[in-house]
Amino acid sequence: MLRRPPRRIGDEHARRVIETLVVVAERARSATRADGEVVELAPVGTIRSFAVGGVVVRIDEEPAGSGIASEVLALSALADARAPSSHEPLAPALLGHGVMPVDGRAHPWLAHEAARGAPLTAPLSSAGAIELGRAFAGLHGARVFDLLSRLPNERPLTLFESFRRTTEQLRSWMLFREADGLGQDLLTLTLSDLQRALRQLALASDHLFLTARRRTLCHGAPSLACAIARDDDDARSSEGSARSDEGAAPRAVQLVRFDQCYRGDAAEDLAGLSIAARLSDDDEELLLESYLDGLAALGRSDPRFVPRYFARRALALLAVPIARLALLARLKNGEAPLVDDPIEALERETRAAYEELARAMNGLRDLGGRARPVAVVEVMAMGRLVAYEEMLLSGTLFHVAITGLAYTGKTEVGSLLAHRLTHVFFSTTAIGRALALVERRAFDGKPAPDARRLVAELFDAGFAMRASDAPPYYRALILGDDVTDALHAGTDPLRGAELLADAGVRGALAAELQRRFDALGLVVEGPHAHELMRRDARRFHLVDDRDVRRARLMSHRPEIADEDDADAALDLLDAAIEAPGSEATTIHLASRPAPAATLEVLWHLLPAERRRHGPADLSGRAPLFP
Repeated sequence: MLRRPPRRIGDEHARRVIETLVVVAERARSATRADGEVVELAPVGTIRSFAVGGVVVRIDEEPAGSGIASEVLALSALADARAPSSHEPLAPALLGHGVMPVDGRAHPWLAHEAARGAPLTAPLSSAGAIELGRAFAGLHGARVFDLLSRLPNERPLTLFESFRRTTEQLRSWMLFREADGLGQDLLTLTLSDLQRALRQLALASDHLFLTARRRTLCHGAPSLACAIARDDDDARSSEGSARSDEGAAPRAVQLVRFDQCYRGDAAEDLAGLSIAARLSDDDEELLLESYLDGLAALGRSDPRFVPRYFARRALALLAVPIARLALLARLKNGEAPLVDDPIEALERETRAAYEELARAMNGLRDLGGRARPVAVVEVMAMGRLVAYEEMLLSGTLFHVAITGLAYTGKTEVGSLLAHRLTHVFFSTTAIGRALALVERRAFDGKPAPDARRLVAELFDAGFAMRASDAPPYYRALILGDDVTDALHAGTDPLRGAELLADAGVRGALAAELQRRFDALGLVVEGPHAHELMRRDARRFHLVDDRDVRRARLMSHRPEIADEDDADAALDLLDAAIEAPGSEATTIHLASRPAPAATLEVLWHLLPAERRRHGPADLSGRAPLFP
């Protein structure tokens, strides 16, 4: 039986997968038929793990993933890498590996013995810190030269190279936030300050990493979850024998989950472990002492390790949460494959990121000039990490009408909204000009005899609009040809405005839009947009400061170079704009860019239980969880 439901990827084939896993486990153990009970362990990335009768089977939901192949290499190499003080292996014995056909795709898998024990948990005891140090000493001291050219990251990065990688990830995340509509806030300013302070430290300590260092087998994703405290009889019996061997204690910890292993700098691996385990100063000292003693016992002492470790640890305090922030951006973009629900994964990673950011700010507060430690809730109040309102709305169809004052950026907001919701997008101004173009082509430049016939002619010709991130923020197509530039030339703009002002044309447009797109998500922006939508459509009205609108007008129309002339033009345009109805939600841009206004519209579309803090808090605390 399956103790918990299968996860998101491959759910429809979960039962067949599990049946196959039982067979694989039986073959790997060369035993009689297992009882069939399968327990799914916590997934990491795209790799799902199942415990089947004393065997763990791991399968990668991403067929192109390389994690299982790396883990097979590591487990094979570690099979004979044992410390002289104990007969306990560093890692479980590899029982088998291969590919498993699921839904016509070959998924890599491996099977290894299940360690009889439980993962270490925080806070660690002093004995746990000592055993963990010994286990990683055995890992980093293992002689596995055959992996030199078979695992990634062969050349360990210097400290400054690692710092530059962190800086690039921070910059990418900030640009991603900006595209999401989140501007600069206290969180981004604090991280920028820490980055600048760490630059001096990285430069000062970089010389420690310029000389060639022994490349060791690194775990790659060290955490307490990858360290299993063995509690089986064999481990206890080996303890007594091992204590008599030169006074060395046994290795009671076995390491698992080597899917991100690589050949690199041991100091980077252990620094990541120390941060993930949240060690106190005393436990960190015990970890280092047992680690260095373990290396010495293996004849693999590293006299320059301690300064490298503390330099790596200082950088890792910031690099770890920054890497998670970059992961958040990739998860939202769909660039990082997921096993579980994307919203659950994003919220889980967001919580972890806030905790890691708080730890970084506290650990580096002397560099950042902070006088006191900060709590996680304070870091949450500094700013949001990413905006994913559109993901919460995924699969929900809306009919949205966007009107507003002239030169408030309605077209850009409407285009962004349609893109983020994956809805059909139309601009009423572009529709009017397209009608004029079709009228000129189909009726020899004469007025169309019937509004319905003209509108039908336009849509029968395959008129469509695609949202774009460049001005004019859409591309218009007729008969498959891009006519965007044509809509802005000649007399079509004037004639289009005349047609759009005709109530009969608007009625025909409303009927046609409802007939063709009633069952689809639809965003319509521009003059008279509310008249073209059905009654239950969500309506928004954009306003902005006169100074901003004046500047935008003068940048769009270079012939207007005087502010008085610009104000006169705005007054004329505003006079023709219909007042918003009582059902419309007014959004004041307040000089914010279009992505920020789009984010506020998305916030208003969220269900009530998700709108906890209010639209004014969009660039502050995360509204998605308490």
